[in-house]
Amino acid sequence: SKDVLVDVDTGAASAAADDTQPITVMSQGDNGDATETYTFVVTYMKDRSSTKLFYEGAEVTDRYYTCNAEPTTIGMLTESEQYFTYGSDNYEWTFFDMNGKEITIDDSNYSTANVGYATVTVTADNRDSDMYTIIFGNYTLTAENLADSIDPQDEEQVRNVVESAEDNSINSNDAMAALDAAGVDKAVIVDTFMDVYSDNGYRNAAVSEQLVNNLVSDLDDAEEVVNAYLAWVSEELNAASGSITNNCGLTIDQTADGWDVDFTAVPNPGDGGNIKNTGLGDFGRALQTKFNTGYDITVTWPGQIQTDHSIDSFLAQWNDMATAVVAGNSFELTITVTETADPTNTISFFVTLG
Repeated sequence: SKDVLVDVDTGAASAAADDTQPITVMSQGDNGDATETYTFVVTYMKDRSSTKLFYEGAEVTDRYYTCNAEPTTIGMLTESEQYFTYGSDNYEWTFFDMNGKEITIDDSNYSTANVGYATVTVTADNRDSDMYTIIFGNYTLTAENLADSIDPQDEEQVRNVVESAEDNSINSNDAMAALDAAGVDKAVIVDTFMDVYSDNGYRNAAVSEQLVNNLVSDLDDAEEVVNAYLAWVSEELNAASGSITNNCGLTIDQTADGWDVDFTAVPNPGDGGNIKNTGLGDFGRALQTKFNTGYDITVTWPGQIQTDHSIDSFLAQWNDMATAVVAGNSFELTITVTETADPTNTISFFVTLG
């Protein structure tokens, strides 16, 4: 006898169906006997595991699911199949008591603790996974619960929290603060909140002001949040059906050292104007309020005509500058925020108008 090596199609089975592969082997005796042909059919079985979770036989389709299970032990809840079953043998639970504190295996009441909510991650054999938050009885999820139940580096899970906060009417200020405290990147918080809340009809101004109030505590925070918000506005202006009314051809694009702002008609912010719902006005005022005490804010540009470099002086010249931009001129603005007591603590934003 001799060993025969054949190629097999390791990708033949899909996630949806089995597949087969015919293999033909020919053999001939050493003495020159006639060649014999043998045909085999290899069947590849699809991966029948999944990331699904079932409660009392029905698939759980909500990221946050409230059930009426009343287990006497955690083991009964997770292993007995009386309540939950899984699309895979790979699943992991984390439990929290009625105060939102994690219940660990070292706790004396681990097996019988009064569970408020739990998270369960179901992992398929192909390593895909989904995490569900299960709420028991009358427990009410808080913003901190939501934020603590996720991987702060997983942007999809962050979006799930923001969507749940919006759906469940959890205070958006609390949700922003909780995600920030949980270590989620501020730029991700800004982008996600603006996406979710603008899609659901909230005013961009209201959400942008909350972002400043909840995420900005120093100049480093301000720099990160400003850049994230301008990046979101830039994308929203380019969206086919964004939340911003833009009848002045406004574009905002990031450059190597700042931002380019251009428009084809004079922007007239406000509900009756040709540009509205950017949220930039309230966003800027919130920042100005945040740094109104203990900081110096200046706006400068080459050739400027003003007695000081204050924001108020800049705004007083805005209409003339906007008209000049439409006529083809440009202005190189430098916006600087400096701590009065420590002038070395400063940040600058560079904005080109036109």
